[in-house]
Amino acid sequence: MDGIIRKAAEIKAQGLAMPDLVTLQLAGQMTFDDLPDDLKEKVTAVKEAASTKMIVQLGRG
Repeated sequence: MDGIIRKAAEIKAQGLAMPDLVTLQLAGQMTFDDLPDDLKEKVTAVKEAASTKMIVQLGRG
């Protein structure tokens, strides 16, 4: 009986994890062009900020 309960728990755990796994797989296949405009703006802002910080740090070095 313990084996059946364990198997049921494994099936349930897999079912609970599946949406996250599918989401991760889908996200891994996306490119910048697949993003909605608001997320493209966020990515661009972060890249610009990181680039500016790198330039400032290189200038000090």
